[in-house]
Amino acid sequence: MTTHLNESDNRAVLFGLAAVALWSTMATAFKWSLEHSTPMELITIAVTVSWVFFGARILASGAITSCSALPRKLITRCLLLGLLNPACYYWILFQAYDLLPAQDAMAINYTWGLTLPLIASLFSRTLPSKGEAGLALLSYVGILIIVTDANLSVLQFDAPKGVALALFSTVLWGLSWVINSRTVDEHSIDPELTLF
Repeated sequence: MTTHLNESDNRAVLFGLAAVALWSTMATAFKWSLEHSTPMELITIAVTVSWVFFGARILASGAITSCSALPRKLITRCLLLGLLNPACYYWILFQAYDLLPAQDAMAINYTWGLTLPLIASLFSRTLPSKGEAGLALLSYVGILIIVTDANLSVLQFDAPKGVALALFSTVLWGLSWVINSRTVDEHSIDPELTLF
């Protein structure tokens, strides 16, 4: 059976492949950057660039008027979310990359995709199914194999603090994603406003 993709599907596939290609170089870029900067310097640059980018987008779209109409409590919540991610998340992640080999830090960091649904299930007060829990456990065993260099008999890490920081960064990412999604849904606001 042959499936033909329409133009929109083709663009989606191309963007997906581009994202994978760009993110696959992330570990190398982080390690190289950390050879020339501290985690705090990288965070300062990243947060500033992000803030300028979203500020320009909000100004260009005219959504700045929406910002002034937001309740003070929501603005405070968005500022706290900004401290959580990108500030705290990347500060923790860059420290992990500073302590771990790039391939280990990247493998652990990519478990945010496992952590996110686990955190979402806590917020929604539902337990993952046995199958979901089993697959998550299997994935974390794979991470153990990577960070112990396949020597599971001793369960010794070269940089236990780096492993802990990388795992904690996935929790921060999951928390920020869930809280931001709930904020957008509860207040029916443009997601970019919460990122600004």
